[in-house]
Amino acid sequence: MKLTEQIEQQIYNDFISIESKAYQEQIRYYENNRADIRRLPYEYQTYIECKCAIASYEVKDYYSFLSIVDRLIAVVIRDNIYEIDGVDIYKDLLYRKAWATHKVLDYYKADHIFSELVKIDPTNQQYAKGFLKNSLEKKRYEVKYLNAVSIVLFVISAVIICLELLMIRPFYQEWTQIVEYSRNLIFLGGIFVLLFLEGWIRLSSQQSLQALK
Repeated sequence: MKLTEQIEQQIYNDFISIESKAYQEQIRYYENNRADIRRLPYEYQTYIECKCAIASYEVKDYYSFLSIVDRLIAVVIRDNIYEIDGVDIYKDLLYRKAWATHKVLDYYKADHIFSELVKIDPTNQQYAKGFLKNSLEKKRYEVKYLNAVSIVLFVISAVIICLELLMIRPFYQEWTQIVEYSRNLIFLGGIFVLLFLEGWIRLSSQQSLQALK
């Protein structure tokens, strides 16, 4: 074996000897040996880069993960790499990309990725749960202005209570019952808006999931 091949093999062996869940150590090794890793045989380089991408995801460095995952997915597709360490690497990277995109609050992109995963494997519960969670957050974001309606109603109710205690009861007792009914009705209206929105969000998310299967 040539010296260069021995060095390459040693670099690869040093990496795979790192504990599988020692994600920070894997990332440090890659960063300290980046130039040498890029000179490794293609399959060694791809393996290490995939493992380091997963390590970045596991330590919640989502932006670093997202900066490289598209290139790795393209490599996996192009070179027909089906598994790494017994895991379907294409699905695994795509699933992690969906969650990473969700974590950085790009709900619309995450929705597209989770939708594709559900289409690929409709029976996978992890994909379905990921789609639903992201869909709930996306729809809550879309109707956040309607949530403001309930907050306004609660504030109005609180203001009426203050007026009732400071003015109505001491000086205008004949209006007490009407004021009580009004502020209770307004308060219940705020609760109704919240419950209605949450119910609609959950129902529409479930319907969207079923439409994909």
